[in-house]
Amino acid sequence: MPDDKKIVETEIYNRFSAIVKEKFTSLSNDGSKINQLDDLDELYKRPEFSAEKRILNEMNSIGLSKGILTGLACFAFLRTSPRLISNYMRRRAGSSGADINSGAPNPFQQKASGSGYKFD
Repeated sequence: MPDDKKIVETEIYNRFSAIVKEKFTSLSNDGSKINQLDDLDELYKRPEFSAEKRILNEMNSIGLSKGILTGLACFAFLRTSPRLISNYMRRRAGSSGADINSGAPNPFQQKASGSGYKFD
């Protein structure tokens, strides 16, 4: 049964691609391009191409949804990762076992002077 479906879908695709190739090669040879595009549009509206259109719509919807999800995931990752990495590094530097009064400066804390620059 699945083999029959693939054969039918392949036949529909081959028929459609033959029509498209024929129409576009004739478009490049004639001056009446608008009428031929209208004819091609009318051919594609026929019911025998409904399976082709359904397959194309399914393929487009799968690709579009995966693309949108990937874009949203990348956006979320790029927005949150600097903060998460900064917090992780701050916690790691704070729990390194060094005593607060040991005199070693913590690079992740702002100095009391308010300026990030230190002149010699």
